[in-house]
Amino acid sequence: MKIRMLTALSLLTVVALAAEEPTLPEDVQEYIQGRVGCNHLAGEDYSDPSRGRAMAQELRECGFGDLNGVPVSTSSVVTIDMQEKRLRKKYRRQLEILRAMDEARDQLP
Repeated sequence: MKIRMLTALSLLTVVALAAEEPTLPEDVQEYIQGRVGCNHLAGEDYSDPSRGRAMAQELRECGFGDLNGVPVSTSSVVTIDMQEKRLRKKYRRQLEILRAMDEARDQLP
């Protein structure tokens, strides 16, 4: 429980920093918030089927391939990884932005 609380606090810190950082473009701030949320979802327990169904859309947006062994289609959704790839290409010469994206991606669930 203590680890989850520390993880949640670190995730909130990344989101807060992204929101406060005026030099990050809006699309990057949105990506960081989404990435932090996906990292959090990756650490969740989906053994309860009703909870799993409630999170299916969020899982699709994160690009997870299955939920308890059941495939989750991502074909019609822009996943967080697709968004990251597009933004990395767009901001490939702006190291500050790339570093902020790295920090969000590397946050553990």
